[in-house]
Amino acid sequence: MGELNMWTVMWSVYLTLSWMILHAFWIGAALYGLRLWRRMQRELTEQAPVEAEQRKAVQRRYLKRFLVVACLWYVAGTVWFYYKDAQARQSAYSCDKSVSTEDGGAYIGEECALLRQPWSNAEGTAGVYRGFSALVRIYSAKTGELLAEGFVANPEGALHWERDNVWIHGSDTGGESGLMFELPPSRWQQFKAKLP
Repeated sequence: MGELNMWTVMWSVYLTLSWMILHAFWIGAALYGLRLWRRMQRELTEQAPVEAEQRKAVQRRYLKRFLVVACLWYVAGTVWFYYKDAQARQSAYSCDKSVSTEDGGAYIGEECALLRQPWSNAEGTAGVYRGFSALVRIYSAKTGELLAEGFVANPEGALHWERDNVWIHGSDTGGESGLMFELPPSRWQQFKAKLP
């Protein structure tokens, strides 16, 4: 019984840490905003009676400081998750290929298993903390060029080819999900596929 309680506590700590890491931006922004708000209130109360124009200037100064720090924090988080996604893409192995069926084989799809990457983005990347993810890539059959790629959480079954799209069913912690690419992939998807 004691061992079961220990595992329950460890699992709870793990889920709490996962949640905190996944929501670090919002937690950090809220804490920093609260700290700045208190500092601003203290500054305004310590000064002599403040005119409305002077009060607005102080508020603008603190708001500007908050926005700069929040933007830097957001950029740092985005870079971190992109780095974890790049790590996940490099860990791809055991790839299954299939050819599009509705257009005479113009595209090749690839579904790859991924090594588990701790502390990665849980929204469709390899770090889904309940289950696993797969990397799906779409290539041009004619040139071999990578046209699109993305992650699907807990994939179920193979790629389903249709005339205008390809999709794979999956499920994540929020319920059913999946991944779908238009055919041909959009310019934005093709641009993202060319990034490291």
